[in-house]
Amino acid sequence: MLLKRYFSKSPIARSLSDFFDNGSGWIWNDRALPTGRAWTKDELRGKSFDDLHTLWWQCLKENNKLESQKVEAKRFKLFFPHQTRVRQVRDTMSRIKFVVWERRTAYLRAKALESGMDVEQVQRVGKSERKLKEMDSKKPVEKKKNSMWTVL
Repeated sequence: MLLKRYFSKSPIARSLSDFFDNGSGWIWNDRALPTGRAWTKDELRGKSFDDLHTLWWQCLKENNKLESQKVEAKRFKLFFPHQTRVRQVRDTMSRIKFVVWERRTAYLRAKALESGMDVEQVQRVGKSERKLKEMDSKKPVEKKKNSMWTVL
């Protein structure tokens, strides 16, 4: 007996149709496909980790679909009308990352307090190297410029 292993827990078979708005293809008219707005950080803070995880993958799928549409529009020299949708999806994904980072930092600081660290050490938990240098020197640290991306 052969056992099948699935990468997804969902029983729905996925196909390339997920990259299209409906069965006949993409919708190029903004009025035909009404969209809402990007999620705010306050709304996302009230969501569980599983909800954020699901929303992240939905946004990623939507972003991939919109980027595919943008490439097709460019290839056929058509106007791409969904720039606002792209911005909304990217804003939502950025805010999800921020909320997850906030939770991770709060968790790490709680663990540090629990382990008996003093307050100054706890404030350093979850900070980037650059932020730690700023805290130590009490003045802003300049970002290093990547020479590969420097315009000559």
